[in-house]
Amino acid sequence: MNSIKTIKSVLMISHSSNKSGGGEDDFQKLLENFNQKGYTIYSVFPDGYRTEIYKSLSNRYLILPDNIFPFVGFNLKKYILFFHFFLKKIPMMLHFFYDIKKNVNIAFVNSSVCIPEIFALNIVGIPYVLSIKEITNPVLVRRLLYKYIDKSAREVIVISEYMKKLVSKYIPLNKLILIRSSIDERLCSSIKGIQKVKNGNEFVISTLGVITPVKNQMMLLESLKNVENNKIILLNIIGRVEDTSYYRILKDLSDELESRSLKINYVGELSRERALEYVANSDLIVNTSLFEGMSLVIAEALYFQKPIIATNTGVAAEVIEDSVNGFIINNDDVLRLSHIINRLCNDDELINSISVNQKETYSKYFDSEFYFSEHEKVLMKDV
Repeated sequence: MNSIKTIKSVLMISHSSNKSGGGEDDFQKLLENFNQKGYTIYSVFPDGYRTEIYKSLSNRYLILPDNIFPFVGFNLKKYILFFHFFLKKIPMMLHFFYDIKKNVNIAFVNSSVCIPEIFALNIVGIPYVLSIKEITNPVLVRRLLYKYIDKSAREVIVISEYMKKLVSKYIPLNKLILIRSSIDERLCSSIKGIQKVKNGNEFVISTLGVITPVKNQMMLLESLKNVENNKIILLNIIGRVEDTSYYRILKDLSDELESRSLKINYVGELSRERALEYVANSDLIVNTSLFEGMSLVIAEALYFQKPIIATNTGVAAEVIEDSVNGFIINNDDVLRLSHIINRLCNDDELINSISVNQKETYSKYFDSEFYFSEHEKVLMKDV
């Protein structure tokens, strides 16, 4: 090994510093783990809510303007804005990367939307491992991007079998490594110990995710039209508003639905700790997404042993066995969602049996020690 690299070092690159998000949580957990193990950490991340946290965990860092590739669909205005920031970021990163190159073992890029960062790594010649957490659209852009990643990345980490199958259309299987996301077990444990005592006449439902049509919160609201029981339902919709027109439609329907037996609360974006408190104090978690790679709220619901209803996408279909440790629904089956909510409102025995099975499922799929050790094994295998 080069004598300059006597201490293990890693260049950590994040796509976002937002308050909430699975990718942001994963990145912070890895930073904390490498920091505790005495690694030399170089970091690159955009300015945002977690900037100070990321800085405190890094030996040296570069803060970039915040702009994420519009990977959901084609939008000319957003593409132009993205490439404006692309050109702005490249000189900053090249200067930083050339300066640290001789001291870096490997780079970890936590999202395929870090396109300028990947481009700069290739120019400088720093090897990198990429974690794909989302499927880029439209298909033409996806094909071009993944082809570039295939040619340049050392390995590619995917976060579910579902993602692995999709990505393998563009990147060979022998280059793909499955590591499911984990959660902050220490934080979850502290929150689990102080759960509130709830009113027995209330049934609390929470759904977490940015407010956008892809998250499909409308399906949950529509299902509540058909829910009839003797309990007061409290629905918490947690997440930042990303699509204002969609939010207005949701809010109008919510205003129509609200009654003495149904209260709907738009909580907004929360820190991970506050979001976990809502999970811990809910009777039911619902995830109605049209598409998910890995939804951390599924792992969190399993950890807190809270019944979960999830659409048949991403990791949900891999870890949830319908009516055993949760419920799987199609993303257009509003009536079945209503039926399950009605059952859970009135069947404590069913809730208890699901909760017991969830503990084993969590241990099998989301153990945090496995998560950390696998990342370290992949990143440091040639060091």
